[in-house]
Amino acid sequence: MGVLRGSPIAAHLRAERFHTVVESKDYGDLLRQLRTQSLDAVYAGTPMLEAAMDEYGHARTLFRLQATLGKATLYMAASLGMDATEAQRWVSTYRQLEDDGTVARLRRRYIP
Repeated sequence: MGVLRGSPIAAHLRAERFHTVVESKDYGDLLRQLRTQSLDAVYAGTPMLEAAMDEYGHARTLFRLQATLGKATLYMAASLGMDATEAQRWVSTYRQLEDDGTVARLRRRYIP
């Protein structure tokens, strides 16, 4: 099973008794390993993995998305060194996306 290097998902998989967990540097590397059959599966969020397929030029039809092993909360984080004004712009922009319905549309599209 492949995951992104440093992801807490690796510990979750090991706790669920997955013995072979391969950590890779990025989604491109994980997809390459799937294509070359070095990996049998990748555990990642569907929206991120599909975006990586597009970014790295892999046809989505080359892969089969399967059932989830659980759910996680997505979050936005920034460095403590980020300027407070910049941080407020990010929060304000997100709230605008919630208010205009964009967040709800994205959730309906990507989260079954």
